[in-house]
Amino acid sequence: MGEMTSPQSADSGNIVPLRPGHRWEDVRVRVGPPRPRIAPGTYEAITVGLRRNDRFDRRGVELLFNVYEGQVCASPVIAYDVAMFISLPAKKDGSLSPNCRLAQMLGMLDQVRRDKYRTYDLSVLEGKVWRVLVDDTKQDHTGKLKDTDLVPYSVVRRVLSRA
Repeated sequence: MGEMTSPQSADSGNIVPLRPGHRWEDVRVRVGPPRPRIAPGTYEAITVGLRRNDRFDRRGVELLFNVYEGQVCASPVIAYDVAMFISLPAKKDGSLSPNCRLAQMLGMLDQVRRDKYRTYDLSVLEGKVWRVLVDDTKQDHTGKLKDTDLVPYSVVRRVLSRA
């Protein structure tokens, strides 16, 4: 029988011998910090980031907010990078529904013209102050968060108005 090799465990405690021929390749992954969780409710927040979120055969964006305990700049930030997940039309040249959350936000900034379709640069959302509704996640991509060890986190459900 050949020589036994042992994996290095994270706690350097228990070492279990493996059969020869097993390899442990050097594979590294990036892991972000846990998503924040705060009490559900209405808060003031600033838009601080936007990133594409194309997953599960759907196009979308993740709009990030820093959420404040009270008024922006007069109170501390209680949660950084709270996400609002927004679906985009399936086709890249598809139009947003006038009732979707993103179109409503652009309307609150007086960006939407009522007489014709236009293309908008979403950088106009950067650094704006909003009144938002924060809630816990209710589901993941597979459906309801039930019979799972997944921990809910806070998301911006809706932008209510400009603050």
